Amino acid sequence: MSIRLLALIIGVCGGLAPVACGGSASSYEPGSTVDLVPGNPPKRLVIVDLREGSGRRVGTGDEVAIEFLMLRYAPREQVDSNRQGAPRRFQLGAGTEIPGWERGLRGMRVGGRRKLIVPPRLIFPESGPEDTMLYVIDLLEAS
Repeated sequence: MSIRLLALIIGVCGGLAPVACGGSASSYEPGSTVDLVPGNPPKRLVIVDLREGSGRRVGTGDEVAIEFLMLRYAPREQVDSNRQGAPRRFQLGAGTEIPGWERGLRGMRVGGRRKLIVPPRLIFPESGPEDTMLYVIDLLEAS
């Protein structure tokens, strides 16, 4: 039996909306869930394509634009999201983002949605040992 997480984000009208793994980046379907790895948080980076994009694959040196949802693995709670704001833009491989993103986004196709479970060693050095994070990332653009 898999563990499921129902993550809630604040909607545009101030209500709560469950986070989905399918559909468009800005609209979530009620009752949708994000699957977690059962048991203790994984010690290695977990990469799962939730939706394969149809655009080109990205690699080191590409400028990317993403939307993301960040959840703490345990206790299960939302930490951050840019789904209601401007896309996050950065150069893949430049070292400006967490190592888990740098590794986990390589090979992703534009238009895709990817789940990353990132252990503390692949987050910033100030992360505590209990800070495994789960990200749902939509790759919007690449150049």
